[in-house]
Amino acid sequence: MKRERNSNIEVLRIISMLLIIAFHSMRMGYANPSQPTCVYLTGVVFGSWGILGVDLFFIISAWFLVDQQFKTRRLISFCLQIAMYMFAFFIARVVIVLSREGSFALTVKYVIL
Repeated sequence: MKRERNSNIEVLRIISMLLIIAFHSMRMGYANPSQPTCVYLTGVVFGSWGILGVDLFFIISAWFLVDQQFKTRRLISFCLQIAMYMFAFFIARVVIVLSREGSFALTVKYVIL
């Protein structure tokens, strides 16, 4: 049985993504008291709803996946994608530290730690 897409749930999913982004930006220091009052209060208000955004996103994603059949191939593909992203970020980290430090020994020290 193919279920029709419910645009209201899709909009709620997008809102939850925005709340998660606001939460992460607040945690990264974009909402600190040294910012203008409007920016600070906006960051605190929207950022505090980020936990709810994570829960909503998880529940909505589970709702869309509940009727799908489990496929091992999809899981393997997902794990390979994660490994490739981890490798790419690792290489980016090595390049950034190497360009900053200028020494391969210091680069290895900073990347491993």
